Amino acid sequence: MSPVGYRVCTNQGQQMDEQVLEQLSINPAHLLDALNQHAIVSVAAPDGTILFANDQFCAVSGYSREELIGKDHRLLNSGLHPPEFFKNMWQTIATGRRWKGIIRNRSKSGSNYWVQTTITPYCDAQGRPEYYISIRTEVTRTKQNEESLNRSSRFLRLLNDQAKALLVVGQDFLAEEFYKIMGAWSSALGAEFAILVEMDADHHELRLVHQYPQELPYLKAEFDRLPRWTGNRRSSGKERSRLILDRGVDLSFSGEDVANLLHRWGFNAIISVPVKFHTSIRYAMKFLARDKQTFAPVSGQLFFIDILSDLLSSAYQRVHNERELQQQKQKLDARQFLAHLGDWDMEVSTLRVKWSPALFGFSEALTSISLSEFVDLVHPEDRRMLLNELNTAINHSVPTSFEFRLVGEDNSQHWVQMRGARIRDKDQHTDLLIATLIDVSHIKSTEAELREAKKQADQANTAKSQFLSNMSHELRTPLNSILGFGQLLELDDTLDAAQQENVEAILSAGAHLLNLINEILDLSVVEAGAVNIVLERSRLATIVEECVALVGPISKRYGVALEVEPLPDVELFVDRMRFKQAVINLLSNAIKYNKQDGHVWVRCELPNLQHARLNVIDTGLGISPEKKHELFKPFSRLGHENSTTEGTGIGLTFTKSVVELMGGDIGFTSSPGNGSTFYLEFPLAAHPTQGPAQAAGEERPTPSAQQHDQVLMISRGFAEESMVRGALSYDTKLSFRIVEPDHDLNRLATRIRPNILLVNLGDLEDPWVDEAYLERISSLFGAPRMIALLDANAIKLLQPYHTRFFDYICLLPIDRSAIQTVLQSVSFRAGLQWA
Repeated sequence: MSPVGYRVCTNQGQQMDEQVLEQLSINPAHLLDALNQHAIVSVAAPDGTILFANDQFCAVSGYSREELIGKDHRLLNSGLHPPEFFKNMWQTIATGRRWKGIIRNRSKSGSNYWVQTTITPYCDAQGRPEYYISIRTEVTRTKQNEESLNRSSRFLRLLNDQAKALLVVGQDFLAEEFYKIMGAWSSALGAEFAILVEMDADHHELRLVHQYPQELPYLKAEFDRLPRWTGNRRSSGKERSRLILDRGVDLSFSGEDVANLLHRWGFNAIISVPVKFHTSIRYAMKFLARDKQTFAPVSGQLFFIDILSDLLSSAYQRVHNERELQQQKQKLDARQFLAHLGDWDMEVSTLRVKWSPALFGFSEALTSISLSEFVDLVHPEDRRMLLNELNTAINHSVPTSFEFRLVGEDNSQHWVQMRGARIRDKDQHTDLLIATLIDVSHIKSTEAELREAKKQADQANTAKSQFLSNMSHELRTPLNSILGFGQLLELDDTLDAAQQENVEAILSAGAHLLNLINEILDLSVVEAGAVNIVLERSRLATIVEECVALVGPISKRYGVALEVEPLPDVELFVDRMRFKQAVINLLSNAIKYNKQDGHVWVRCELPNLQHARLNVIDTGLGISPEKKHELFKPFSRLGHENSTTEGTGIGLTFTKSVVELMGGDIGFTSSPGNGSTFYLEFPLAAHPTQGPAQAAGEERPTPSAQQHDQVLMISRGFAEESMVRGALSYDTKLSFRIVEPDHDLNRLATRIRPNILLVNLGDLEDPWVDEAYLERISSLFGAPRMIALLDANAIKLLQPYHTRFFDYICLLPIDRSAIQTVLQSVSFRAGLQWA
């Protein structure tokens, strides 16, 4: 198979292969054709000049046969291999030895390709090479796959190492770590240069943060001259790493300005790696090369760069979040210090406590201590209570709130309020009692001061009320004598006109003084909380008629017309005597502070189905707006102190107090020069209920012969029992029994039929005090006469249905004589014999 006249510098084995081929009668032309179809074949002279090139050679290199023949192989040199590589090759084939290797060539188009090459020298008789036959197989894809695999392995090693570093890097070293990463990836990507650009969203500008491998001052100056942008440059959150070639626009981060700047400085290939924070791009790491082919091999492996982008973004976000958390903690610590609020957490399994000792004057060394060590800091009197509260919170998983004292080394005490609860997950990996500690020492101090001030004020007020009461009683004795003898003198017919006028003056002044004493006495009783209020069903029109009759002489004396408009036939649930006092006070004021020949109207309106409003309208001088707030203050007469009109300035104060005690409202409207309108507003009394037996005309079942008429009391507590027993203990044959609301009332009703039923409503907070319960007990016991006991503070909670069942509602506290009077009245209405 050797060309005629030439000897292949080969070994004996190859000669034997040629003999086998001759014996098999294989046509050498066929073998050569098959070779040309598969391989790149060329023949070169000893100096390297190409003598022959087959079609595969032309197809792969991109050169025509005419362009190749007569040219040197340096035409295909890609520049990758160093001179030593080719020197070694020529030394081998020049000595007649075969050379094998992989070479990267460059095609006519400028692209590179790899060939697996075998060069065989053919020598003359003296053993000198006459020509070289090169057989090549293109292995570009294989080589690329190999290089890609190597790059992937290197990229993975880099990502693994950098992920570990970024996981623990702190804020102070993040920029330094970014610089290291720039250097490592520049080498891995073959980049000539790398920069890190920061996007300052607050100031709308770009800053060049880092350059690698060296600083280029001119590039920094160019960045500083970039214009600020306008509008929204926030990221959509979907930007990935980008490879920009030639004049491509770097939309991944900084827009056209930066890309143009880099291209202007000769960087034609850019890999941009965004560093994101939520939906904003904060940095871009850019790898640069002048040759646009530099990054071509990695164009299909940018997903590694995407992973790098995610790592950088995660690290930046973590560091940013840690910084935010640190700042928030500093702010929280400051706020806790200002608010006297501290932390207290305890691991339930270990009873280890972590808390805020510095807030309460203790050393920071006590931040983490055992529960027993913490208890040692607590005041001895509070330790048992503290442990009981903690035990309840842990064992019953209920929130806790209590107060205790911490005792410092200097024996100073801090009052602390603890509020906490137990938290744990389903797997019990977390089991904590978490709490807040609030320093309430200043509150305790203020409360103590307020209690002392209130005590002193109460003592002063009590002393004042006692003084007024005593003085009023002391004044009444001589005043009664003066009025008595004055009235006797008034009956003496021997007195002349002047003497009779003097007697009338004595009686008038005495009556005025008596009225003053009575008002002072009433006010002192109200302020001392000793006024008895008993609400009963009262017809409004009847009370108004009685009041008008009483003030009639006063209206005639002052020359003021008093007119009562037709009143609706409604009933109120009021203390009859106190309500009359309130109405008389309003009527007398309307008359006394009216104009000459003035007018007073009494009118009632029903603003809704549940309330009645009684209006007293006058044509007086009215009240100026600046004095309205003084109207209900004691001893305030709004400028009438020196007038001839009688008055003390106490009446309205007393009226307002008793009206509100009865659950009503008092108010007024006034126009200077046009008069005033004062009103009293009270709930309407509901229609009284009737028991089933009475409604059907049936007689109530008669108790056994051994039983007397009964007074049954239903009460949750027994605080009022002694009061009721005391009221029934004198001069009465009525028997008394008390039961709780949840007593077996059905069974009790088969044995007794009380004539009077007392129900202690308390503060109306108990759910049993509702309409259904009252209906039930009224029906069970045959609709007896019913009396309610009610805390005075709950008067505003009274509902209309309550007034449907009760004859009287006694407001607590009430003295025994008052409840005795009520019981006597109800006994009379029920037809019972009291004594």
